[in-house]
Amino acid sequence: MNTSIHLFYISNYLSFNNYLTLIQLKKIELDQCIFYSPRLSFNDLNIAIDLNIVTIPKFNLYHSRRDLFKNIKLIKHAQSVINKIVQAKPFTFYIPHLINDREKLILLNKNCKNYFFVEEGFPAYRIDYQQKEIFKFVKPNYWNIINLPPLAIIKNKYHGCIGNYDYSFHWMPMQNVIPLKFDHDCKIKTKNIIPKDSHILGIDSPKKFNHFEDYMDTLQELFLGFKKKKIENIYIKFHPSFTHMTAEKELVMNSLTKYSKNIHVLNSNFYLEELFKNNNGITFYNTLSSLIIYALQENIKVISVGGNDQNMDKETNKLMGTFNDTLSSMKLKFN
Repeated sequence: MNTSIHLFYISNYLSFNNYLTLIQLKKIELDQCIFYSPRLSFNDLNIAIDLNIVTIPKFNLYHSRRDLFKNIKLIKHAQSVINKIVQAKPFTFYIPHLINDREKLILLNKNCKNYFFVEEGFPAYRIDYQQKEIFKFVKPNYWNIINLPPLAIIKNKYHGCIGNYDYSFHWMPMQNVIPLKFDHDCKIKTKNIIPKDSHILGIDSPKKFNHFEDYMDTLQELFLGFKKKKIENIYIKFHPSFTHMTAEKELVMNSLTKYSKNIHVLNSNFYLEELFKNNNGITFYNTLSSLIIYALQENIKVISVGGNDQNMDKETNKLMGTFNDTLSSMKLKFN
């Protein structure tokens, strides 16, 4: 009997659904699966059964040679925590990327026998992540851990990547495609019903803008246009960061309800990707989100709002350039 453990890093709701699909396709027993998520509330996942859910700390490494001994201590502590979680058993690791130090340390744990990259959004398409370098480590240490790229291929551990479209991870070896599926036996059944020809606005994180008020001015102009055109069935999906930014969320709602009393706020676990696959004439408005990629791939009308060089901070500006370059490489365009 195979006693290997399967460890899943849930970065968002899409990754969680892809993991459930993968578990079903590979016929993995749920009692062999361990899940963790630093970002999401498991109460919002609509799980109908008990899953083995654990908490794993951040493990932020120090990026200076002067802190070498601090890192040695941190790495040793991290390996102890990981071994305890997996009960010192061999495990397979499923991740969307290696952006965080925590996932790098888990990946290089001696009990981690192999790993897969699984689609969760933009990293599966990013043009600046498309490298094919293969890494081989005799023994992991501070320097080869800290410098790993987001989609590092480590010889003898990398077992493939799993995406939802042919273009997902298309440059990576051992690429596999699984259906974008949201109906799973272990989840509570819900219906995502939005009327035909509805308008959906994805509210971006305030952290992306130098002056969130300027972004709000753009949204107010958008809603004024809705009012003039007598457009109804307006839905809003807030960025996950608003979970901890109630004041900013209230500001958005107070501002926009001046122009429309018919605004519906979608739950954080409402899958727009599922709605896009059932294209019913909706229009999607957004500035910078992987949702744009999923909408355009399903021929949804997408309109860019609120993004300009003056308003966005330096990092977001750089990301916007990468995002647009990625769309161009995929031959996708805004409407």
